[in-house]
Amino acid sequence: LARLVDAFVCVSADVRDQCLGEGVPAGKLMVVANGIDLDRFAFSGPRRGGPILCVARLSPEKDVANLVHAMAIVVREKPDCHAEVAGDGPCLPDLTRLVSESGLDGRVRLLGAVRNIPELMARGAGYVLSSRSEGISLTLLEAMARGLPVAATRVGGTPEVVADGESGWLVPPADPPSLAKAILRLLSDHEAARRMGREGRGGI
Repeated sequence: LARLVDAFVCVSADVRDQCLGEGVPAGKLMVVANGIDLDRFAFSGPRRGGPILCVARLSPEKDVANLVHAMAIVVREKPDCHAEVAGDGPCLPDLTRLVSESGLDGRVRLLGAVRNIPELMARGAGYVLSSRSEGISLTLLEAMARGLPVAATRVGGTPEVVADGESGWLVPPADPPSLAKAILRLLSDHEAARRMGREGRGGI
């Protein structure tokens, strides 16, 4: 089919490289990164004592179970920490069971579909992207626009928008202890988290 296509628009350099690896000619590829409305997602910064947020379709590649397992580690050190996950999808029943079996009822809230994402992000302490694969996540960009520091898996185009140690922390995929460590770092110093949020807002 690629022979019949004039041009492919890739949302990240990583996606472009995947296309090259599949044999698509370089001359047919261009990168146009995802964009968002910065007025709608105005800077608010991390909220002290707010929840750790995740907005995702609850499907296997988003690996929200990774976040649940990480939160089981986080609450041992910070019992007052809580997370909120906005989104729906086929993994919701399994995630509901996992939250309960992990003793995280009340600590990890599965919100289902949420209409007002800017409002949700305005009350977060930080944002987590726990995916196994990504192009460039729109919800990650929205969180960074809001000024939330992020803990994200180093997959797809994510390293193209998150500066590790500057606007957030990058960790390996499917590694709950590493993700838990990154979340705890976000929560340990509010002023550092706010600086990270400002760096993220300025870098997108």
